[in-house]
Amino acid sequence: MVNISHKISTQLTKAIWVSGWQTDGMTSPGLTSQQDSFDSGAFPTMTFLGHAGFDIRHGSMRLIVDPWLVGTAFDNGWQLLFPAPAFDPAGITHIWFSHEHPDHFSPPSLRLITPEHRSSITVIVQKAEDARLAEFMRTQGYKEVIEVADAAPVALVGSDGVGVGRLATLACA
Repeated sequence: MVNISHKISTQLTKAIWVSGWQTDGMTSPGLTSQQDSFDSGAFPTMTFLGHAGFDIRHGSMRLIVDPWLVGTAFDNGWQLLFPAPAFDPAGITHIWFSHEHPDHFSPPSLRLITPEHRSSITVIVQKAEDARLAEFMRTQGYKEVIEVADAAPVALVGSDGVGVGRLATLACA
């Protein structure tokens, strides 16, 4: 496990992981009581994937954040400083792209996810006027693409149907 404390300020502070939301008076529309609650004694684990990427797991939920795992970005002007860890797409339930810059949204990295795995993955993107990223992801065979407004919470439900928390995103400049 890589020490990620220096990377948290650049990426995960853009997201608010709300643990124990069942006690804050808010509920997530459309969820059963089992999906809208979870074991508050359990905590997610995070693995640094490189650059701004993380693999976050909590129960049967697996959230991949900004996966730039292979290739270059910005017309070959940027490259990964070190190789990404071995990547296995099995069990991914969600992918969140903070924004569509190529060091956060990397089509070559997404090709590592087979069509069989895509059909069970929910993609979360910032709502944008042109909806270009959301529309592209809808053509790639993913289970669902959710466009979210700033700070709008998205329920994170594992493959077993149990809710584990919410992700509230903030737009990146």
